[in-house]
Amino acid sequence: MTHFHETPRQGAYDAVAEQAVKAAVHPGPTPLEDILKDARQIERAVEWPTMLVILGVYCAWICATLLLSQVWLPLAVIVLIPVLALHSSLTHEAVHGHPTRNARVNAALLFPCLIMFVPYLRFKDQHLAHHVDSVLTDPYDDPETNFHDPAVWVRLPRWFQAVLNFNNTLLGRLTVGPLLGLVSFVRDD
Repeated sequence: MTHFHETPRQGAYDAVAEQAVKAAVHPGPTPLEDILKDARQIERAVEWPTMLVILGVYCAWICATLLLSQVWLPLAVIVLIPVLALHSSLTHEAVHGHPTRNARVNAALLFPCLIMFVPYLRFKDQHLAHHVDSVLTDPYDDPETNFHDPAVWVRLPRWFQAVLNFNNTLLGRLTVGPLLGLVSFVRDD
């Protein structure tokens, strides 16, 4: 039985020959295939479901503020609460590069400040500062931390410590969290 041992040069020649055969059998993409590939890349560059949610948020906000408020103001407020929370979430996503890869397009989509407290560009600056890993959770340098210096914590009134502890729960984040965040934001600015 004879064993064939391939030299490195023969292996390189075989690889080049194999590529040449593949190119002859399967030539490069046609112009139509290039166009379709570009279209698929553009389609993936925009998160269309998120775009529809953004559109839905603005439509719901307009309906609640202009129509429902005329019918019954408490109903408009009840509808606006989740709409504004969703808008805030979408604003956060825009800061992190969604629903498009273009930061200017994302800013334009979420720039209208529906909650009328924190303008988009100010939120963007503050939130990106929060993501600096070297200061993450630092009670003095992280603008979004919920941690307190132990020396400061012991000087806080017990009722406020209770409020802050409650804010560490899901129910607390949904009820008192937005107010605490707003007060912290205004105080720190």
